[in-house]
Amino acid sequence: FKTYHPDGSRIDRDKVQLASWRAGAPSGGIFAVIHIGGKQHKVTVDDVIVSDKLKPVEFYTVGKILTLTEEDIMLMGTQSHTLVGMPRLEKATGASVTLQIEELTKDAKIVIFKKRRRKHSRRKNGFRREVSLLRVVDIQLPEDLRGSSGNVLGGNGGVLPLDVLDDDNKDDLVEDGADTNDMDSYGDSKDERESKE
Repeated sequence: FKTYHPDGSRIDRDKVQLASWRAGAPSGGIFAVIHIGGKQHKVTVDDVIVSDKLKPVEFYTVGKILTLTEEDIMLMGTQSHTLVGMPRLEKATGASVTLQIEELTKDAKIVIFKKRRRKHSRRKNGFRREVSLLRVVDIQLPEDLRGSSGNVLGGNGGVLPLDVLDDDNKDDLVEDGADTNDMDSYGDSKDERESKE
């Protein structure tokens, strides 16, 4: 995502800004509420979920790609649409959230200390919960809400601004025959901006 200023100097963007653009900022992006490991999590792309250890361990190994379908998705939303499941999105065909297992580890230690005063009774125990770290790789809306390039119909739909896209990605977002040099960061040409004003 490194682009250049008009004078030829390079623009370096920090990781937080790039992650927020991948998640759909400033337009809101796509988010989902998923059910995994007995709990619900609100996620966007590139989020890391700390879940209880997923079992069986032989199936949930590090590096495994999981695809949650509409049976495990409670809610999905964009800037222009919200799909609410009752309780799950069972009728939204094609909706999916793709996760990758990054790490199987233990949580930080919790100290349990009990004391009964004047009774010569004390007990100190430690506990570390086993957790699975999952990264959200992709969120796909149902088929009837996807555009030709897989993005949301209407609105910006969580698309990166044009000034941070590589030249290969610009072709997917710009209409045929349009000049990308005359466009602002939201894909509006100079004529469209003048007509809005």
